[in-house]
Amino acid sequence: MIYSYKPGQSKIAMGLLSFMFSQGDYHILQSIIDKYEQLPEWRLFLYKENDDFIGLIGGHQGEEGFTIHHLVVSPSHRGEGIGCHLISCLEKQVTSSLIPSPRTEQLFEKWQEQQRHSSQ
Repeated sequence: MIYSYKPGQSKIAMGLLSFMFSQGDYHILQSIIDKYEQLPEWRLFLYKENDDFIGLIGGHQGEEGFTIHHLVVSPSHRGEGIGCHLISCLEKQVTSSLIPSPRTEQLFEKWQEQQRHSSQ
């Protein structure tokens, strides 16, 4: 299940975000969390399965759509389709089109391919 991020969940979110970066520099992670907490156009969602947060997806709402900047699944749960599921969940949460950032483009294309196959 996907949940909107709340400020009290910063350690969980930072832990998950650290999987996106080769070095989990605290200052980088904190600046990302600060955006989500301080800027209303930046929205973050956490994914929980069996009492554990195992993924997150987030980005910002712009004029052209919602750009996905952060998409991560805990390494122990990768390969299970959770990343694509997160994109589908996000699609239901935002009212505009989804746009991948360069960092999330590969998984976004995989999700689009799944969408094409499921609609046939």
